[in-house]
Amino acid sequence: MKRFLWIAFVGYVLSSCSKEEGVNPPKITTTAVSDVTLTSLTTGGEITTELANQITARGVCWSRMSNPELGNTSENSEDGTGAGTFQTVINGLSVGKYYIRAYVTLGGKTYYGNQIVFDLAFITPEVITQNPTERTANSAKMTIKLNYSWTDPLLEKGICWSTFKNPDVTKNKHTDTGSSLEFSHNITSLTSGVPYYVRGYAINKHGTFYGNEIQVLLLPAPVYGEVTDVDGNKYKTVVIGLKTWMAENLKVTKFNDGTSLASLAESDFKNTNESAYTVYNGNAGNLPTFGYLYNGYTVTNTKNVCMQGWHIASSSDWYSLASSLGGLDLAGGRMKAISTTWATPNEGATNESGFTGLPGGSYCRICLSNSGLFADIGTDGYWWSSQSAEFFYLTNNLTSLRTKSTGTSNDGMSIRCVKD
Repeated sequence: MKRFLWIAFVGYVLSSCSKEEGVNPPKITTTAVSDVTLTSLTTGGEITTELANQITARGVCWSRMSNPELGNTSENSEDGTGAGTFQTVINGLSVGKYYIRAYVTLGGKTYYGNQIVFDLAFITPEVITQNPTERTANSAKMTIKLNYSWTDPLLEKGICWSTFKNPDVTKNKHTDTGSSLEFSHNITSLTSGVPYYVRGYAINKHGTFYGNEIQVLLLPAPVYGEVTDVDGNKYKTVVIGLKTWMAENLKVTKFNDGTSLASLAESDFKNTNESAYTVYNGNAGNLPTFGYLYNGYTVTNTKNVCMQGWHIASSSDWYSLASSLGGLDLAGGRMKAISTTWATPNEGATNESGFTGLPGGSYCRICLSNSGLFADIGTDGYWWSSQSAEFFYLTNNLTSLRTKSTGTSNDGMSIRCVKD
């Protein structure tokens, strides 16, 4: 009987200690976000507990990472002591996602409320400027799409344009008055051959927000002609800017004085020191579409492989071409043929210029540890400049005309001629 009473007494003491020393967790609710600006927001918390007098700190902590806590990479506010409701303004924010939790320190331990995730990007309209869907000689129809669901109303939306980059609403603009978040406008009175920069915009109480910029260049319809080489091959020509270019790759086997170039298979082409040509991969079926690949010795020879009154396109010619087509970054799409010979995607290809660039590939002498290699048919077209080491190329997944200065005399690339 004594043993039973002793066990009961010990159990009572332990139970009493647990009740006195234990702390029931407070109920903490993180307040929903309000009064949002581009750099601040208002939040807070509501605390319910029977031990309000033991709360030594309360506030909100926030971070770019989930589940923010005191003492790590989080920032925090200090909003007094006690239970009840409190409010705090978080400043110094930037556009992006934040994780927010109210906290309480009670009995030497910190407790956290529910997590709120808020992205300041929600209050900024996403503005998407799309490529023109219709063009004439002096107009372009542009479409703008907005993604926006925040409660602050849009005060204005539309399109702005200029002959300078980064157009804004202080100059040429069209204001759309409809309710749809997708709208179009036909910009008129544009000058052919002049690059225009266009982007959509949207305004709410937080500011003016612009979309991506699209360059619009209205080119005149290509003017074609014809020229014949010393072998009797006829080529389409086209006027681009102030110059007349071949609109096809060269297929001639002689200099224009009748002197023959060497016709070589790969095994000899990669080691010769004379002017020579070859056909991609030794397959004569590639010749009608892509022309011959000529080595650097052909380019640097004092004899001229182009027709009388024509020359191999110089670096200056290529850069002038790019300038006429809106710059190196966008010229490539305007030069590439819309053709199944290009691998997918044939990015930005319109051939507005009439250049009709095709992916004829090249012969790379230094590839495969100097073993040599035919490469890139279907994905890239390569053309010599008269400076030999510098060449220009188009690729299927880019809109740009690109250039390098790594050509060697035993590389093989296409040639385009330009009228003197």
